[in-house]
Amino acid sequence: MKLIINAIALSVALVWANSAIAANIVWDGGGADGFWTSGPNNPGAGVGANWTIDAGTPGSDVSALVAAGTPGTNAIDYQFDNHDWVINGATISEDVQLRLKGGTLDIDNSTISLLPSSTNTPAFLSALNLGQSGTGTSATVDNSTITLSRSGATGSGGRALGLANASTLALANNAHIILQSEVGVGKMDLNNASTVTLDSTSSITADGQIDLFGAANTMTINGGSVDVSYLRANSGVETTQDIMITFTGGSFNVSDVNPFRDNSQFEGQFNWTGAAGSGTVTHTSASNTGSDLAKKVSQGFFSIDGTRIDPTTDSAVSGIGDLNTELATLAVGGRWFQVNDLGGNVQTLTLVPEPASFALLTLGGLMMIRRRQS
Repeated sequence: MKLIINAIALSVALVWANSAIAANIVWDGGGADGFWTSGPNNPGAGVGANWTIDAGTPGSDVSALVAAGTPGTNAIDYQFDNHDWVINGATISEDVQLRLKGGTLDIDNSTISLLPSSTNTPAFLSALNLGQSGTGTSATVDNSTITLSRSGATGSGGRALGLANASTLALANNAHIILQSEVGVGKMDLNNASTVTLDSTSSITADGQIDLFGAANTMTINGGSVDVSYLRANSGVETTQDIMITFTGGSFNVSDVNPFRDNSQFEGQFNWTGAAGSGTVTHTSASNTGSDLAKKVSQGFFSIDGTRIDPTTDSAVSGIGDLNTELATLAVGGRWFQVNDLGGNVQTLTLVPEPASFALLTLGGLMMIRRRQS
């Protein structure tokens, strides 16, 4: 089944894959009630109600796909099975949780806000879950901004965005995802071989963390930006060089005093594949030498082109200067890691040309200048 939401008609067109039944349900566009709005046959829904709609078995009441709510009393938790969604040119703001099992989600030129709140929903409701009930969902976001919130006034359950069961999410052409929460943990979870990809114009910003549960979850950052509290490998089953983050360039910014965490080992999972000068990892709360960015580099959390950089120098004991001296001897492909202390509890990690390569580049530049002068 395909659901299409567009800015002109603000409608949802439903085409049943295995049935002659077809229907149009008018999209309210986020009216005064701030909820999805359906036709007159809507059966209503209570707190935490679940809608499970199978493409092959549409049933008799298609209005059950979209349900109304009353602010402060009702909220809706939707699950859609094996549907293909296309949202183009829409502006949508709803107090709902959306769960997709299988199917696809294509968002273009839109501004979407899914903001379930504890006022209207059970605690720990997650705004968007891809890959429910064992079946992955493929999602793309293009030239759009999506704001997702995790509800719950207390505790740390739920997430703003969850991917599971080999789900994929690709952000391109100024696609931006903002993750927030009522309690400051607007986090993203990746479970069971799920993948997130950002191009050079896209971003993910969260007031919480990114959790990677289980092996084979990956993030590929091709020049985009990620701003989170911290990154955690949270499965306890990682193995050496089980790459989780591929960083070709851009910016990766972490704000927690302990910016990279794991429940077993984090051996080279942050893999830098870009050229020297291609990007920066920034730690803005580097106040504890036992957990700051320099310490994580000392512990071998980072790789270059799949080769783990595992220095013997402990920055917490010997300092950043001695760490950098050793890092310069651990170059891969003519590049090595350099840790920079900018003061004010800010540290950065960059990829720089190894000394020999830098000398060659400098010599080449001087030769070009001399040729131009002659």
